[in-house]
Amino acid sequence: MRLLLALGLLISATAGAADLPPLVFKASSPTIEPARRTWTDSSGTRAIVASLIRAEKGKLLLERVDGNRFITNPDHLSVADRAFAVHATAPRVNQSANIAIGFVTSIMDGDTIQLRTIAEENITIRLDGIDAPEQGQDFGNVAKDFLGSRIHEKVVRVELRERDRYNRNLADVYLGDTWLNLELARNGLAWHYKKYNEDQRFADAESESKAARRGLWSRNDLVPPWDFRNGVTAAPKRPAMANIEQAIPAPSIRTTDTTVYITDTGTKYHRQSCRYCRKSSSPIPLSRAISAYDACKVCKPPSK
Repeated sequence: MRLLLALGLLISATAGAADLPPLVFKASSPTIEPARRTWTDSSGTRAIVASLIRAEKGKLLLERVDGNRFITNPDHLSVADRAFAVHATAPRVNQSANIAIGFVTSIMDGDTIQLRTIAEENITIRLDGIDAPEQGQDFGNVAKDFLGSRIHEKVVRVELRERDRYNRNLADVYLGDTWLNLELARNGLAWHYKKYNEDQRFADAESESKAARRGLWSRNDLVPPWDFRNGVTAAPKRPAMANIEQAIPAPSIRTTDTTVYITDTGTKYHRQSCRYCRKSSSPIPLSRAISAYDACKVCKPPSK
């Protein structure tokens, strides 16, 4: 009941039933994760238990308990049902994912939430593609509060991927058109979890927030959460240029040594044309760079 009420209030708080956004589809909507629910007509006098299968040309295909399917016009449904249909049939980023709609009951940390779905299931959602600071780390509570201020006790749409080793559902979480996974990265409240997700949008968001020194990027000594979970409590100090000079005897430096570039806060070396060098860059001989930095995987500078 709480979820249904929230679905109704989601839109009715700002618009009457006649003002609800129309269901518009380029072709057909993705298949919805099956979940039976009670659908009520706009007059509130008739109801039927059915699953939403998909939407086509502004109509909804529903399946009754007995397996029979029928098409209905969303204009004939209640405000709560129309709100649900708008969420459930919204375009998704991951076309192969299942969609679930639910009420956020708890914010566990900056990248994990508890959801009560329309199927009356309680599931744990781990936001995919990012890794927020752990509780006990600096910015851990900031990330948690940021996420909570946006979606706690609100109805969200999630695109479910697979489960992680802790049996949490990896997912993309949306409130309206806002992709919460990306918002955390853009605001400097989560790292791009490159080991498990190579989506370039997360890499770009991290670079943008790092250049602007937002959130955790306002500090140079924070430990990534994957290291923190393994007991690392202090970031390794970046070697000073003077130390690099002392470590490589002058005779070993070829006069034809290739020049590469490093940034003020990064741990990799780049070609001058690399996008990571747009904000800041310092030239350095390749023979010195390879002794203290890793090669950038984006611009792929020479390694010898």
